Amino acid sequence: MSIDIAVISSIQNEKIKHAEKIIKQPKYRQKSNQFAVEGIKLVKEVLKSEIKIDSIFITPESYEKYKQDLKNIMNNSTFIIYEVNNKIMNKISDMASPPGIICLCQTVDKTQMLDKIVKNNKIVILENIQDPHNLGTLFRICDAMKIKSVGVTKSSCDIYNPKVLRGSMGSVFRLDIFKVNDIITFISKLKKYRFEVYASTADKNDSPISKIKYGKKIAVIIGNEGSGISPETIKLCDKRVTIPTNQEIDSLNAAVAAGIIIWEITGRGEFG
Repeated sequence: MSIDIAVISSIQNEKIKHAEKIIKQPKYRQKSNQFAVEGIKLVKEVLKSEIKIDSIFITPESYEKYKQDLKNIMNNSTFIIYEVNNKIMNKISDMASPPGIICLCQTVDKTQMLDKIVKNNKIVILENIQDPHNLGTLFRICDAMKIKSVGVTKSSCDIYNPKVLRGSMGSVFRLDIFKVNDIITFISKLKKYRFEVYASTADKNDSPISKIKYGKKIAVIIGNEGSGISPETIKLCDKRVTIPTNQEIDSLNAAVAAGIIIWEITGRGEFG
């Protein structure tokens, strides 16, 4: 099977300008309903999902390296491949050392019905997570611990941020991620489905996570890296839980804390 490739040699080409904006401008990305992934590993992860690929930009060197991979990809998809030089790739890439292949994809609607979300007994809600590296790592932790449903508040970092996608190592494409537009309303609805809602805090006076007897249906909220969970959210939670630490430590990194908490609520690796 031969692969049809269009060559782009000008850095001023409109398709190049468009790709760069998708990668580097969040508002443009959201308006265009597109996002980008870099590197063959993430491209392959996209192919395993239901996400549609629009186009691929690749350098001649990477084309030779991934020729067979591209043939396999083209067997199941229809899109345009553009060959670009290293100067153009460096221009549009978000990485210091671009891997030589960028894939533009269509975003997926993350606003989902509650009756689908609550089919999973364990839910993690991420409130106002700003650091893209943390958000990507949090997705990866949830994936590793078999937490399928993950809510992200609208005040959090864009889940299609390139750093989030790389940090998740493909987990973002496997999880059932949904947007939480109003966390107060969402918590109230969860309680109607008999979920116990836990607020994770750094307050050493709150209940140690290892001392809690967790029910079957649990939702745990992980808060902002600096300020934690908002007071309004905490008021609605059933319990406040914390990770006991050395008294000289104020708090843990959000992703580190989440990993410990999720380990506990899933039965310490039993994934119950």
